[in-house]
Amino acid sequence: MAELPPATPQFLIVARVLRPHGVRGALRVLAMTRFPERMATLERAYFGLDPEKPATFQQREIESLRHEKGDYWLMWLVGVATREEADRLRDRYILVSLAEAVPLEEDEVYLFQVFGLTVVTVEGQVLG
Repeated sequence: MAELPPATPQFLIVARVLRPHGVRGALRVLAMTRFPERMATLERAYFGLDPEKPATFQQREIESLRHEKGDYWLMWLVGVATREEADRLRDRYILVSLAEAVPLEEDEVYLFQVFGLTVVTVEGQVLG
């Protein structure tokens, strides 16, 4: 992977913890990615309240995942065995490092790569 500019995020959000599920530490999560099928292959991920503060992320090992309906998943983490432990992860974003993200096709870009760009029509009119 090429060297990234300093302002480039090093992590991508793939999901968010909604709430605990059951009493044995499961998490109900909402996939927030264009590649929700990628969730099934996650072995580890980072958890954080603020995606802009990677220094606060906690890396966790994923024990298992089960797809529910739509974009919802159940997730079990190594070391999280009770509802109370799972509840401490409520509202956390689930992130993967950019290096471990699904590779993009040749004509695709990440959303963060278009922020701040100038939009120009084919006629040359600057839209902003």
